[in-house]
Amino acid sequence: MILTERLRLRHATVDDAPSLFLAMSDPEVMRYWSTEPHPSVEDTASFVRRMMHGYVDGSGPDDFVVERDGVVVGKAGFWRASELGFLLRRDQHGQGIAREALQALVAHGFGPRAFTELHAEVDPENRRCLRLLTGLGFRVLRHVPRTLELRGEWRDSLELALGFTDWRRP
Repeated sequence: MILTERLRLRHATVDDAPSLFLAMSDPEVMRYWSTEPHPSVEDTASFVRRMMHGYVDGSGPDDFVVERDGVVVGKAGFWRASELGFLLRRDQHGQGIAREALQALVAHGFGPRAFTELHAEVDPENRRCLRLLTGLGFRVLRHVPRTLELRGEWRDSLELALGFTDWRRP
């Protein structure tokens, strides 16, 4: 578990699926995600079970649900070794929640996880995410064309990284 001033990041349980569904069914939240919006809470429950599988056997991602005032408002974590991924319900946008969660996650990655470098992959059109990550010290490494086909359209990616020696500790 990771605690911040306003948030608690903890491993998910199946009971978190309905709360996460509020984010993962929203087309605007999922606009830059690698899958379509979830059509049912069961799709989100399957996603949560995959998150949980890694906790049990240690082989999977180090993913967390993000709680604010005891309510799950999103997820954040390392889903491919040292690669960050995150999303929040739309009603939580613009309040510094993502920044607070990611600052804690970066500290966790360079602390207990002992990564020497963290990574992120971002759609070049996702300006808010790019601003957030570069504000945390991530730098763009490269532009990679046609990395993901979603809704019949090929999307490009920007690969970003943050090295331990470049990290601005809070």
